[in-house]
Amino acid sequence: MENRNAHSLQRQNELEQQLMSRSAPNDAVLPEPRPPPQKPRTDLDALFALTKRFCCVQIGNCFILLIAVPASIYCMILSMGILIGFLGSIKFVEVRCAAKSEREKRDVFGRHWLLLMHLWLPYAAMTRAHEAWRFSAPVWAYGLGSTVWVIFGLYQRQLGLRPEIRLWTGAVVSVSFLAHVPYTDMGQPIEGLLVAGGIAFGELLGLTLEAQRAQVQVEVEREAQRVLNHTAKRLMCNTAQAAQLVLSQLDDLASDDPVVRHTARSESEEVLRSCWAATVMGYNACRANLLQRRLHHSIREPFGVDELLTAVCWPPAKFIVQKPRTFCRPAGDRVLVETVLFNATQNARLHGGDAPVQVSAAFSCHEDDCDLRLEVINVAGRNHAQLRALRVQDLLAADVDFASLGMGTAESTFLGLRDITLAAKAMEPPASVELRVEEDCVRFVMVCTLKVASDEEPVQRGVKRSRDLPDGLCYVVLDDDKITRLLARKQIAKFGPHPRSIVLGESRQEALSVPERVRTLAHELGEENVVVILDQNLNYPDGDVLGTDLASTLRRNAYGGTIVIQSANAEPSDCITYADAGADGTLAKGVLAATSAAELALIFWGRLAKGRKRSRT
Repeated sequence: MENRNAHSLQRQNELEQQLMSRSAPNDAVLPEPRPPPQKPRTDLDALFALTKRFCCVQIGNCFILLIAVPASIYCMILSMGILIGFLGSIKFVEVRCAAKSEREKRDVFGRHWLLLMHLWLPYAAMTRAHEAWRFSAPVWAYGLGSTVWVIFGLYQRQLGLRPEIRLWTGAVVSVSFLAHVPYTDMGQPIEGLLVAGGIAFGELLGLTLEAQRAQVQVEVEREAQRVLNHTAKRLMCNTAQAAQLVLSQLDDLASDDPVVRHTARSESEEVLRSCWAATVMGYNACRANLLQRRLHHSIREPFGVDELLTAVCWPPAKFIVQKPRTFCRPAGDRVLVETVLFNATQNARLHGGDAPVQVSAAFSCHEDDCDLRLEVINVAGRNHAQLRALRVQDLLAADVDFASLGMGTAESTFLGLRDITLAAKAMEPPASVELRVEEDCVRFVMVCTLKVASDEEPVQRGVKRSRDLPDGLCYVVLDDDKITRLLARKQIAKFGPHPRSIVLGESRQEALSVPERVRTLAHELGEENVVVILDQNLNYPDGDVLGTDLASTLRRNAYGGTIVIQSANAEPSDCITYADAGADGTLAKGVLAATSAAELALIFWGRLAKGRKRSRT
């Protein structure tokens, strides 16, 4: 009883101190303002930081050379002026162009780069006109100085300047050093050619490094695609076996013997749980593969924030969603934004308390772009006390192994935090993200700058955009799997198909009849209105059929419509084989089939444009 009274008295004193601190304007200790989330460091930031150090070192070298060769005062002053101009240009880009994309920043710096390099032209003219501008240097010193131009050629390529800027800059510098009075006994044009060769060698070295990185990226994507295809095949095989086993247990589930019934129920539950776990694993593998692609090749496209919130806030009962009040249709990389928001919302759902997760979105629109602020708040969960004990301001910036601290759950181990950081950094410009542990909740905030989608003509109800599949196409789908045929019928029904659309593949005879059926439909409806989707590996008791063989037959029969190969084998080497057989594109089977509508639309419009181009020629 005494302990309870002491605790109550202590709590009352704390409340009185809080009230006094609020009412005392002079003695109150105000909380420190929350700093804005720091933007992730990009590759361009790293290059700019390296450039600053390089320019400072080169300015120091110019001072040393000026002391060693006083006659080179005009050359050294010009060199230091150009280097200082580079530093000023970087500062201008960092301050005035902070909200622009990396591509726009590179273009601004590239124009300044080219403008500063034009200063070498009047210097070359002055060496011809005035004796005071001339000086002599040993051959070894000039050769050593020419290596700087190798670094210059390599750097401007690594910086990602446009080819025309690099070409024009190299031409200006080469002409300048060919035109000036010789500095050494080598004379002209050897001195000028030495500088031009140094710039060209730097470009070649940069091209070699880019080729090596591209080769590594191809290998990474190929390995990721191989793992993805293997996962999809294993998932489909395990699902089929699980369904077969559960079906075989139906009689035992209805048995009068409680032991038999209980055993069948336990086995069925174990099979379904394993199938569910494999499905989750396959889904995460697909998401990881898609994120890997977008980290290296970001795509800007319009998307709706309302649809995005609906997609990631699942199940709906666990979330309270406040959609943006200001209407704006942004254009950005939806995959990256969805990756960040999906991981944030699911982490909040798994690690938060029982109360629903609060998700809100708000726009701050400008002339050509808009700032999207996404906020996710969950109440304190079972790990909250441990997270507070870490005393870390931003969990995303902290170097903490949460899994080793035992904070994970059966469904999450905080590994999604790394995906959040990677995806935010890959956006253009990079998004600012923070994850703060407050007294009674955990708050995630992302602020990203997106372009405002260009105004388009209003789309009438029932009329599809040009990037979608048009209504009335005749689809001919061939697959040997019964479930896949059933799903294909349901999927093409959403496209507004022609009544003559058909799904085949029940027998080998039916598969071999596809070229004749397609030729008849193309003659009646027009080949541009027929879309053929073929499974690559069709297995029947009386013999196998390859989709590539059917595609080759269709092309030999002068069919000029769309042909698509649908297969779990969708690696780059496989796609080349399909294209050689006459296919216009490939649709991957498995979990990626959810995106087949958009992929099919791209293939269809690409084939249509190719056919129109051929008809004009």
